[in-house]
Amino acid sequence: MLEGPIDATVSHGFQAQRAGALAFLPTRILDTRQDECIHRIREWIFRCKNQHPSCSHQGLAGSHLPSRVIEVGYPPKLYESQGERAHYITLSHCWGTSQHFVTTSENIQDLRTEIPWMSLPKTFQDAILITRNLGIRFLWIDSLCIMQDKRSDWELELAKMGDNYKNSFLTIAAASAVDDQAGFLGPRGTTSIL
Repeated sequence: MLEGPIDATVSHGFQAQRAGALAFLPTRILDTRQDECIHRIREWIFRCKNQHPSCSHQGLAGSHLPSRVIEVGYPPKLYESQGERAHYITLSHCWGTSQHFVTTSENIQDLRTEIPWMSLPKTFQDAILITRNLGIRFLWIDSLCIMQDKRSDWELELAKMGDNYKNSFLTIAAASAVDDQAGFLGPRGTTSIL
């Protein structure tokens, strides 16, 4: 039995006051790049769809896609939907203060053909990898799916943002990163974050 206090924090899981508490979590994945991580996510999704009636609302067809999504194929590209239905994933991320790769009126045409992998910040690359590995075709990231230099597009899409998150198959919350360059896949510490 665990003794002593453990502080729960939403953005970081559990914060252990003693490293000894880690022994009680034998199934904790220490490197989120491992196949075991995707397998665990698939188990959670299966359990959610089969044990939570409110989670099975999308059915096989999915929800109406947002106006623009990223098609996560090889190479990834910006896809303009025509209101079709499909499953998609959303990324909630911290913009931070670093230089951002965004969609603008100048680069949107190029991004419809290809989003250059090496131009993407690590957090976006990680989200694309997770989306691909879960077998989902589309990903929505605000900074890429909304033109950041066109006020009319920004206002129109901002009004839909809540629905984009609500209707997505799942949301990846990269909440602990200080900016988009940090990423979220990789080894996890073993001394404090449970």
